[in-house]
Amino acid sequence: MWDRLWGAVKLTASRLAVILFLACALLEIFTPQVIRLFNSDPQLLAIAIPCMRIIISTLALIGPTIIFITTFQGLSKGKEAMALSLTRQCIFFIPGLFLFSHLWGLNGVWIALPVSDTLGTSVAAFWLLREYHRQKKSGLWAETAPSKPSRIY
Repeated sequence: MWDRLWGAVKLTASRLAVILFLACALLEIFTPQVIRLFNSDPQLLAIAIPCMRIIISTLALIGPTIIFITTFQGLSKGKEAMALSLTRQCIFFIPGLFLFSHLWGLNGVWIALPVSDTLGTSVAAFWLLREYHRQKKSGLWAETAPSKPSRIY
């Protein structure tokens, strides 16, 4: 049972990362065209194109992070899930906004998001890996034998 759970987490997170990486690549290539769908003002484009490219640079990390946090919810560890979610949003993003905006101005505001995504994903992955090893070491896996599928006639 636990092997299937952790296998599903690995499979889902890795496939989601690949899909979002491809989406990121497409959005990076077609950023001007996507923005022009909404507005073609040259002044807006001058600001929005670099902004969008910076912000979506870590798009591939968002999906696995959500899977990692949702795994904690599924394990009935809501406090950990909430702490991980707030870590990315509050601990890394808000201070990053202040620091990077003073260092790099408007681009620093945009840079704060991919930095917080990267750090948040790293913390969530570390925390989930720690939980994986903790469960495996505790013998919890050995206690639950796989159940035989029932037959319905």
